[in-house]
Amino acid sequence: MRFVRLNKDTDTAKLADALFATRRGAGRAPIERAATALVAANPHLSDVAQLPKGTIVAVPDVPGVSLAKDAEVTAAADAAASSPDALKTQILALIAAITKIAKDDIEEVDAAAKSLRTAEVRRLIDSQAPFAAPHREDLAKNLEARTKQRKDTIAALDAAKKAINRDFKKLG
Repeated sequence: MRFVRLNKDTDTAKLADALFATRRGAGRAPIERAATALVAANPHLSDVAQLPKGTIVAVPDVPGVSLAKDAEVTAAADAAASSPDALKTQILALIAAITKIAKDDIEEVDAAAKSLRTAEVRRLIDSQAPFAAPHREDLAKNLEARTKQRKDTIAALDAAKKAINRDFKKLG
């Protein structure tokens, strides 16, 4: 597997286009497979546009697709230029991606918890699933507990980010 640094690509399809080459007439399917393989090898690529320039990307081998010539040069240069700064950038990018996932989850869970307490949902549960009615409040409380867990996770990630910045600063 090779590694490259993220430049200015805004989505995984464009990144795959920049990194991989296919035979003429092969269509988009091989590049789409390459984009899927990129995300599988790099979960932090779920939102490429949010990642800082310089984020390290693992470039997996994809059957039927070769590495583009420019990407080969970039991969070789990146391998030679690996540094603590590159590692720090990648770690912080992963923390940012996990934080975003936690924040998105909080929004979804909060919306679900609030909807469980609306009169409309109460009526719907009472009429369509009366056996679930006694558990409605417990479910809302469980969802609120999940939100608290995510907020605690975000706080821990913020602390980790500060510690990483502090520790890498000590490295010089």
